[in-house]
Amino acid sequence: MPEIHWREINPQKNKAEGRNVRWADAPVRKDLYQVLQLSPNACPEVIKAAYRALMEKYHPDKHPEHRRAWAEETSRQLNAAYAILGNARKREEYDAANGFTPGA
Repeated sequence: MPEIHWREINPQKNKAEGRNVRWADAPVRKDLYQVLQLSPNACPEVIKAAYRALMEKYHPDKHPEHRRAWAEETSRQLNAAYAILGNARKREEYDAANGFTPGA
């Protein structure tokens, strides 16, 4: 599937002519630092603050019914990322397994 750039989407275009874009078509983020929108060098306080800010933004109760499933999936990804990056031992194991070097 080709990568979708938001600037290429023309809202004036007829849907039959353009691509039908859905949230499910968005690429899945696998890197936990990307999920929390952080650098691998982030300190624990920054990780916690980013997690809280993103959870507040993407909490399912803050979205209308038609976007609730997407918000639930996003919050699941955030919870999974914070469960690993918020725990020092698990974060060290994750960094070692994925080639991140501490302090680099």
